[in-house]
Amino acid sequence: LVSFHTYNRTSPKSATNNIKKEKKMELFTLVCGIKPQEGLYAGFECSFEMNITHGYPFHPPSVNCRTLGIYHPNINPSTGEVALALLSKNWSPVLTLRTVVLGLVLLFVEPNLDPVYILNASCALAFQNDPKEFVNTVRENMSDCLKETSTENVNVNVNVN
Repeated sequence: LVSFHTYNRTSPKSATNNIKKEKKMELFTLVCGIKPQEGLYAGFECSFEMNITHGYPFHPPSVNCRTLGIYHPNINPSTGEVALALLSKNWSPVLTLRTVVLGLVLLFVEPNLDPVYILNASCALAFQNDPKEFVNTVRENMSDCLKETSTENVNVNVNVN
């Protein structure tokens, strides 16, 4: 399940209070809630912010995880930085925001353990060397994140199965 909430430069000030300070070159910001239906993170909703600039579609959007503290090899738990191959060397102007969302969903089903895309080294090592401990830590983390995260109202729900 993927939910979207968009903010553009003409949105009311109250709507933009919930997002990071806008950069001058952004066209709009898309907030996307991803709730995987399968895998280890099934049922856990994680919020992402996609900033689309004037360079889009020739340049990828910047993507950050708004659910800080998440335990995932490809997400920095402190900053929310996301390492997704299609947002860097694999980006092409034919890719769409839908492709980015599907890439984020795939990260929760199958984390990318290529060293270039690891942003949480201890998490990646646990995933590779101690799967049982990794599973336990993910479950504890999901519980902690759910306590700290409030659910946002969204405009559109899209099922991506």
